[in-house]
Amino acid sequence: DPWSDESAMPDELRGAVWRRETRARERACVSAANLVVVTSQAHEELQLAKYPDVRGRILTVMNGADSDPLPTGSPGNRFVIAFTGQIYLGRNPRPLFQAAARVARATGASPNEFAVEFMGAEACEGVPLTTIAREEGLGAHFRSHGFRPRREALELLNLIALHEPAL
Repeated sequence: DPWSDESAMPDELRGAVWRRETRARERACVSAANLVVVTSQAHEELQLAKYPDVRGRILTVMNGADSDPLPTGSPGNRFVIAFTGQIYLGRNPRPLFQAAARVARATGASPNEFAVEFMGAEACEGVPLTTIAREEGLGAHFRSHGFRPRREALELLNLIALHEPAL
């Protein structure tokens, strides 16, 4: 992860001490590594710009940003905001859950018409996503699938994997 990159720093952690420490620790880690693995071409370019000596020891393994075609299918009559993956440090789904709850209330949509579904991590900072969804008023409109095979993640992103009724 690009620890010291401004885009990766959570707002609540930004400050001179954070910048100094993360830059020093990132440099030490990258310098000591036999292999540096990143998850995108952009991240590889960022690391090479910061640490030119890593050239030849860097490997890009795409993680959730690949261009595999989605399965074909019909999404049906249900609008689903779908997320697959891990919730990283400094990221929090509460603003999304708050906005989605407002949409559900304002439109009067049932969970069979509008939902938010996450596949992958089932907690954020140790709190279950279902608890966060309930606290933010999303409750019945939210479903957490846990980690599932890649094929199922692609199906969810294409909105055809939902064979069970909504909660």
